Amino acid sequence: MAQWMVPVRRSLALSLLLALPGAALPAEISERVMVRFSPGKSADGESLLKAAGAKVHVRLDWMDTLAVSLPPEAIEVLREQPEVLAVEPDPVRRSFAQQVPYGITLVDSTNLWSSGATGSNVLICVIDSGINATHEDLVGNISGGSPAGWDSDACGHGTHVAGTAAARNNTLGVVGVAHAASLYVVKIFSGDAQSCGSAFSSNILSAAQQCASAGSAQNKRVVINLSLGGSGSSSIESSGFASLYNTGANLIVAAAGNDGTSNLSYPASYDSVISVGAVNSTKALAAFSQRNAQVELVAPGVGIQSTYPSAGGVNPANGYAMLSGTSMASPHVAGVAAAIWSRSPQRTAAEVRSALTSTAEDLGTPGRDPEFGFGLVRGLSALTALQPSDTMAPSTPAGLAAALSGNTAVNLSWSASSDSGSGVQGYKIERCTGSTCSSFAQIGTATSNSYRDTGIAAGNTYRYRVRAHDVAGNHSAYSSIISATTAGAGADTSAPSAPGSPSLKALSSTSMTLSWRAAADIGSGVASYRIERCQNTGCTNFTQIATSSSLSYTATGLTVRAVYRFRVRAVDRAGNLGAYSAIVQSSAQTTAISDRLPPGAPGGLSATASSGTAIALRWTAATDAGGSGVGSYRVERCQGSTCTNFTQVITTSATTITVSGLAARTPYRFRVRAVDRANNLGAYSSIASATTL
Repeated sequence: MAQWMVPVRRSLALSLLLALPGAALPAEISERVMVRFSPGKSADGESLLKAAGAKVHVRLDWMDTLAVSLPPEAIEVLREQPEVLAVEPDPVRRSFAQQVPYGITLVDSTNLWSSGATGSNVLICVIDSGINATHEDLVGNISGGSPAGWDSDACGHGTHVAGTAAARNNTLGVVGVAHAASLYVVKIFSGDAQSCGSAFSSNILSAAQQCASAGSAQNKRVVINLSLGGSGSSSIESSGFASLYNTGANLIVAAAGNDGTSNLSYPASYDSVISVGAVNSTKALAAFSQRNAQVELVAPGVGIQSTYPSAGGVNPANGYAMLSGTSMASPHVAGVAAAIWSRSPQRTAAEVRSALTSTAEDLGTPGRDPEFGFGLVRGLSALTALQPSDTMAPSTPAGLAAALSGNTAVNLSWSASSDSGSGVQGYKIERCTGSTCSSFAQIGTATSNSYRDTGIAAGNTYRYRVRAHDVAGNHSAYSSIISATTAGAGADTSAPSAPGSPSLKALSSTSMTLSWRAAADIGSGVASYRIERCQNTGCTNFTQIATSSSLSYTATGLTVRAVYRFRVRAVDRAGNLGAYSAIVQSSAQTTAISDRLPPGAPGGLSATASSGTAIALRWTAATDAGGSGVGSYRVERCQGSTCTNFTQVITTSATTITVSGLAARTPYRFRVRAVDRANNLGAYSSIASATTL
């Protein structure tokens, strides 16, 4: 072995020294990659890389792999070395995939979105504790705020409210009811996570006027959300909100209150304000929700997942938390109002309000009642009520053009249609085959004025036509017909090349992802890949288990600790089968996630009342002997000094949390348990009790 290693090391070292600058690599000229060496060669490789000036980030000794930063030319040198098995990009991973909280579905937001009602060109003004303006799920939707410091939020309440109303529809975290609305933030509470603080009515009135002014400056309708309140009415405050509402450009939505009594909370109980109570995921009234004659609507307010300033972890600024209260219900209504108003901006605040209340899902006693008001807000029904009856069809798409893309695809484009009623929702594309054909059939839809038709046959003539349809379901006349003839493919008898560099990555104890490099084909082009598998070391009885049009495949339902072998081959559009890839074999370690040990119990749980509606919890972090590490904590609560009917209310990765939305002067009991990244549940902590002030 020594005789083999010496010339190889000299070759690699010499090659790298020629390729690397021998100094710290500037970030702008280096790329981060993972380098996999032959078994036992990673230590030698690391020494040589360091000597040549490469930066080593991570050592995966169990895989003989290093994560390093190198310039592109050095990466190519590495790929040519016999002791280097693979050099691949080190891709970025995020800790959250976007979730749709249950409240979004309960208020019918997804149907709003498909109708084009997303809140665009409407301003949602959140008067609260500020906002984490750099949060990954909010940045891009924030148009401004006041006063200085509005873009930070030590309390977290304002950030949570803003996310429910208008978190972006991206691949991260959660999504808000009106995900395309603009957010404006006026900070009136300057407390921290233990106590958000308080503000006077005059502060709130001033903030509301700032909201209205911001909307006017941006030429947008304004929905003001007030997830706050208190006892005692004020004629001045009432007059101020009425004045803003009566302009027709400002709709005001507020939380009904969390005392679970019939007491009136203000500003929610003023006639010019929509008072919002809270229900849970089964549409049952929340125990804490106020019950009085001013309650106008209800919305989800129990266990609402939304954006939060901090939750620990790798990127603490992009936190998420589950909170409960009418404070969480109010932004659901504000979001629906913004979404439907965005489709009919000519309507007044009173007309939007009427659409919301007249179409609410009646709950409880028939008709309006003190518990549910008119009922649960329902987005699509409200949108239909707000929009005028539309019987006018969109204009006909003009200028339809077709451009060939190879011999199996056609790109279509046309001038956008207009619609004076509910607005153009999309286009329907139809096609028939033959130079004089007339038997058109719909092949696809588009929301923009272009469409790509793929997978058609070479050497054929196709005819296309397009028509528009609006939100109300009216269809335009057909566009003119355009023809396109694809080039002849000729006889393709050339097989694709073999897919390259197959690799496996374990996802769980019963699943793994197989990936490979694309095959090449000089004829009709690669159409798909066939994945074959057999079980046991050295097996040769491969059978096809799947096809894929991408460069990866996830195998599920595998046997824990079993060994599998995979191979891949390409097939082109002419049906020619390519050569097999190299065989890649999993190991017992690859197919078994070994952590089956639950985490320990969190220690030292304490509960301290911070206000009449909030209790702060703190505990010592749990340990996890299984190796995957603690992923989060589940906080459970019950009401009463001796209660035992605990229910989960919050999930967090931090070891401190403030539970809000509680009833005043009421005893509560709490317990916490950890869950590790292998989803093992730990033992419960001791129980901690506290009584709200």
